[in-house]
Amino acid sequence: MIDGLPQEQVLKYRDQYGPGGFNLLLQKGAWFGNAHQAHAVTLTAPGHTAVLTGAYPYQSGIIANEWVDPATLAETYCTGDPAHSYIGEETKKLDGTSPANLRVSTLGDELRYANGLSKVLAVSGKDRGAILLAGKTGTAYMYMDKSGRFASSTYYMKEHPRWWEAFYANRPQDRWLGKSWTLALPESAYARSIADGQAWFLNYRGMGTGFPLSCPMGVESRPPPTTAH
Repeated sequence: MIDGLPQEQVLKYRDQYGPGGFNLLLQKGAWFGNAHQAHAVTLTAPGHTAVLTGAYPYQSGIIANEWVDPATLAETYCTGDPAHSYIGEETKKLDGTSPANLRVSTLGDELRYANGLSKVLAVSGKDRGAILLAGKTGTAYMYMDKSGRFASSTYYMKEHPRWWEAFYANRPQDRWLGKSWTLALPESAYARSIADGQAWFLNYRGMGTGFPLSCPMGVESRPPPTTAH
């Protein structure tokens, strides 16, 4: 799932793709050239859920990224669950930690129910992106702003597996800090898209609005999370 990526953008650069990646999906995957979402608000949570479950928001229970409970008037987050917390990371009120609000099964759940052998793992920069794709029987890992690691929650396991501990032992996430994110191809290769630095571009995490982007120097310099959907 790629949030906010329109089909026309994928096709626009098809001649530049290698043999794998998007080309593999376009050549050997299921490709719907005229697909539409039939609900009004295409935010991350209801949008991803609709695609992976086939259910409308009123059926899935995920009607937005956040909403007010009409019975209690309490603020509700799509994947918020006070019964669970992130493993080894700070967990704030309304942080996304489980699919408790999800009322239907996802594609991943159906794979698991079919034979019990399928492995369903969702990884995302947003908790709602990982949890709602993993469903109730998969496993989700989401990006943690302060540590730069991907962590799971106690809904899925009591502690991270040994491979996770080994992977993060030497802080591999820090190797890009203070470096520049540059274009993979000459700038002319991207001429089919609008130019960098437009006034409406989001200065995401303070990295700038055009390539090369400047990555923050360290964890302590990471800006607070954005409010973009």
